[in-house]
Amino acid sequence: MAKAPYPCGDSGSLGARRRLRPAVAGALAAVATLAVAAPTLAVGGVAGGTARPVGAVYVASNAFSGNEILTFPRYADGSLGPVEPGVPTGGLGSGPGLLLTDDPLGSQSSLLVDQDRRLLFVVNAGSNDVSVLSLRGNRLSLVDREPSDGAYPVSLALFDHTLYVINAAGNSLAGFSVGDDGHLTHLQTCALPSLPSGADPVIPGTQTQSSQPVIVQTGGQVGFSPDGTRLLVVSKEGPRLQTGFPFSTTLGPGRVDVYDVGGGPHTLLNCGHPTSTVLASNASGNGKMPFSFGWTAQGDLLLLEVFGATTSFAGGAVSSYELRHDDTLTPISTSVPSGETAPCWIVRRGPNIYVANNVPNFFTPPNAISHYVVHGNGQLDPTPSVAATLAPDLTDMAITANGRFLYQLATGSAQVWPYSIGSDGALAGLTPVTDGEPPQSGQVGIATYDFH
Repeated sequence: MAKAPYPCGDSGSLGARRRLRPAVAGALAAVATLAVAAPTLAVGGVAGGTARPVGAVYVASNAFSGNEILTFPRYADGSLGPVEPGVPTGGLGSGPGLLLTDDPLGSQSSLLVDQDRRLLFVVNAGSNDVSVLSLRGNRLSLVDREPSDGAYPVSLALFDHTLYVINAAGNSLAGFSVGDDGHLTHLQTCALPSLPSGADPVIPGTQTQSSQPVIVQTGGQVGFSPDGTRLLVVSKEGPRLQTGFPFSTTLGPGRVDVYDVGGGPHTLLNCGHPTSTVLASNASGNGKMPFSFGWTAQGDLLLLEVFGATTSFAGGAVSSYELRHDDTLTPISTSVPSGETAPCWIVRRGPNIYVANNVPNFFTPPNAISHYVVHGNGQLDPTPSVAATLAPDLTDMAITANGRFLYQLATGSAQVWPYSIGSDGALAGLTPVTDGEPPQSGQVGIATYDFH
């Protein structure tokens, strides 16, 4: 009997132990098709050229036996070298998802790089803490590891010397000051607004997976506004498990919580009392399931909605909002369809917006990256194009600081897919590189770094 499709990830058996599939060559070969330019072996990359790396791409293994940072050398042409041995974070990952196998955290920004201070921040969802590693050339070393003051941390936000983390299981927000050397000092913990009644309980763990909240209902991302004066949290409030999941009644309409950030240590002035924008119901009368967000160059909010138009995989959309001085959100473009299925991760280069759509491997159409154009007034073009079509199980994305290259994590195939970005925003595929982990073993987060 076929399994039901799940949004933003492959399905798993609730509460059951799942055996990881080996990373055999056939599994990787099945995903080597791009709708954009066919993958080519770039000079100085995995061919073993003599060029020296100019930077790196990082991914977290998120293994329950011990989280590690996986490093891919990055060359000037955007190509990647083979993955290097993992560097332990000192904490435990969650392992594969108990609900969505390839998306155990249900979040964006679980791994961040501070380019100026050469630091990397990563959540350890299985041990309820956050690790900081120093970056010196291609060498990583553990600097600090601190409790997240909650359970199941999933998303990070960094501004200046302040770091915030969402605890998805405890529904809280913890802040830390960041020393120049990377050491963390706890500032405050704020209870997030309560989820609507009827939220499903935490799913018990297994030998290879930590216990996990129902990630379609919890916070999906925390992030600072571009000027650092506000902190935003997205609450998904997605489908309930008991009534026809995943197209069942959603827990709530979904909301965005806005906090005012003070000076000095950047504590939240309205800790526990954010200004909340509750999203309007979609065309089916159900919640939109907001997942993650980004910002335009002018500081308007870009919000991804898994069920933006209707509670089905046809409903994926992006909305844009003006963030007003009173912390309210005023719609600019409302639920512009992505043209694909389950939009969950977003990045921007200039006016070009890239959205990763995640479809389980037993469901069609294939996964794709949608390409939007946003104008200076925050208006989204109504007809996004398909920038790339990939095999199933896409998750997070990252763009280099110079805006020339995009990197896509594909947990289902245990690969990272590099692209060069043209002057018109078009993507051209480079050679994908395996991350050395078994497919669908729970890898999360992706970030880029330029060597100094």
